[in-house]
Amino acid sequence: MTDLFTPGIAAVSALSGAALTGFIGARSERRKEQALERQQQRQQEAEDRRQVRELRAEHLKWRRERRQAAYEALVEATQSMDRVAREYVSVPTSSAFEDAKNALEGVEQAANKVRLEGPDEVAEAAHACQLTADSYLGQAVIAAHLSRSDMGAVIDAENHTGAASDAYVGACRDFVVTARKSLDEVMAPE
Repeated sequence: MTDLFTPGIAAVSALSGAALTGFIGARSERRKEQALERQQQRQQEAEDRRQVRELRAEHLKWRRERRQAAYEALVEATQSMDRVAREYVSVPTSSAFEDAKNALEGVEQAANKVRLEGPDEVAEAAHACQLTADSYLGQAVIAAHLSRSDMGAVIDAENHTGAASDAYVGACRDFVVTARKSLDEVMAPE
């Protein structure tokens, strides 16, 4: 009877060993698949992060170029305004006044673009430049239309115009310094 059980036990042992080996092999294969999936997921996430960094870097480059263009436009507008205002004071004609008024509008438009582009420090400097441009042109109009018979008033108006011009030039210079610092800052992608 033991001879009868021995082949049965051997068969059961062989079957259980094969089943156990199959189970362990299947489990090992699942772990390999899961590890491969995790690795692929990590690689995809790394690729996504790299693409986002590249997009951010490109956006920052685009943003810097827009800011620089806006800053340059304001610098050009302020220089034109100063030149035209000086011409108007020396030869106060209606066409010179129109030129000065158009130059002031150019400063206002350029300053508005800078305020939109920012950053805040540059926007504030652009606004100060715009305000002093308006004051400067107002003083130039007063000086240009004073009667030359009242020399005391003429000298006073010319002094006010000179002070307004100095304030304008100073505000524009402050804008340039602030804008340059802003453009020099390294903007790192997040």
